[in-house]
Amino acid sequence: MRYGYTDEGQLIFNSFINAIAIIAKGFIKLLVISPFIYTAYIISQSILSMHDNALLWIAVVSIFSWILYVFFFELKKWMAILKSKKNYVWILFFVVCVGFACVIPAWIIYEPVKFFVLKMTGIKNATIISVIISLSFGYFIYRRNRFF
Repeated sequence: MRYGYTDEGQLIFNSFINAIAIIAKGFIKLLVISPFIYTAYIISQSILSMHDNALLWIAVVSIFSWILYVFFFELKKWMAILKSKKNYVWILFFVVCVGFACVIPAWIIYEPVKFFVLKMTGIKNATIISVIISLSFGYFIYRRNRFF
């Protein structure tokens, strides 16, 4: 059922709120996959030069991001298999996966958060608040990846 708007201002407001929600979801998804993109970019730097075509860069980074994504989920699968067989090597896989998937995005978000916190609060509380927000974001990503 479609709803009709009698007020044009309400229609514009609702459209604006929906656009902000879509952008926020996209930004969070981008931060969740940022370790793959960042690592793929570092790998691509060793293969390509800065004078290569931009489309080639995008293609190579995308391909390496996908390969890293598949490799990450294979590690997660092996981690679950080893845990079910009570083999303690799963702890090593767990540390690698959490370090890669959760620590890198928390590290990426730390500096921008610290900048905004410094603008809003005093200098002595900025580091503590930034660390708490970054660790909370790392935990959010940990829960989102569903390790267990």
